[in-house]
Amino acid sequence: MKYAGAICRCLAVLWVLLVGMPSRAQNLIPNSGLEDMEQPCVAYPSYDNLTSWTIALCATGAQYLNICGTENGFPSGGTPSNFAGYQVPADGVGYVTTTTFSLNAGFQYQQYLAAPLTEALEPGVEYCFSIHISLADQSAYRTTDLHVICTSYFPTTCNGNDTANWTTESQLILNTTEVDTAEWSVLSGSFIAAGGEEYITIGDFTAPGTPDTIYVGTTSFPSPLAIYYVDDLELRTCESAVAENTKGDLLVAYDAHAGLLNITAPREDQLERITLVDMAGRAVVQVPRSSSPARLNVSGLPFGVYVVQAVVKGTVLSRRVVIH
Repeated sequence: MKYAGAICRCLAVLWVLLVGMPSRAQNLIPNSGLEDMEQPCVAYPSYDNLTSWTIALCATGAQYLNICGTENGFPSGGTPSNFAGYQVPADGVGYVTTTTFSLNAGFQYQQYLAAPLTEALEPGVEYCFSIHISLADQSAYRTTDLHVICTSYFPTTCNGNDTANWTTESQLILNTTEVDTAEWSVLSGSFIAAGGEEYITIGDFTAPGTPDTIYVGTTSFPSPLAIYYVDDLELRTCESAVAENTKGDLLVAYDAHAGLLNITAPREDQLERITLVDMAGRAVVQVPRSSSPARLNVSGLPFGVYVVQAVVKGTVLSRRVVIH
């Protein structure tokens, strides 16, 4: 199992405090589940089309992966299988990759993921940040740190003249040494805002120098790399309650005798759409709308691992299930 709970259990206590002002409860990171695109995915999904997200000026481009890539005949850009390995999205059907190290490249990657915040941070207020991260299967290395910085200007790495002293000005330095390929880790922390910060940037800011690395084994890549999947990010005031986290819980029970999946939404909410996805990324069962709990007949499906994805109040919730 992951060590996500041990990474920052203190935040769980902070998030159970009473909700403060309603404006402070919202997630300040736009398109935080990395699902919305500016244009429909007609082939290989493009990071450039990812709504709200971009890269720091002159930084190295990141990769966006979505189930639409698999459906359009481009499995290397799909989910859960893709060019970097295999991982079911932590939320919805898409996520990004960030490369933090290349052994044989003539430069070190500066894949600094960046986005404008939905509103500027308030001075003296404590903010809690969390990110889902997983090491891609094709990584021969892992790096040790992930930096998070919120700035009042859009950052640049052009000509080696960074507009931020990344490693010293970062509000958070998250430890990635326990992040592996098995499941998602949740890294989290908190900081006090100076006030007026309007952008968030995420990456291993030790580049273009040589970041600390840990060798984890050979891969099929010609150049050993450290590649991470990133999904489901949050930045909220620490006074926000758990109830403001819209992920919720999707309950899935498999009745092998009847060949049925019983799917229950959080708090008995309406299920707006249900999709059962196989491990090749194909949607094998789809239901447009259903009351909760819903029942899916899966008696004719091959045995194996599947992912149930359900839309509840506009949010995609996912849960793995084994049909046998």
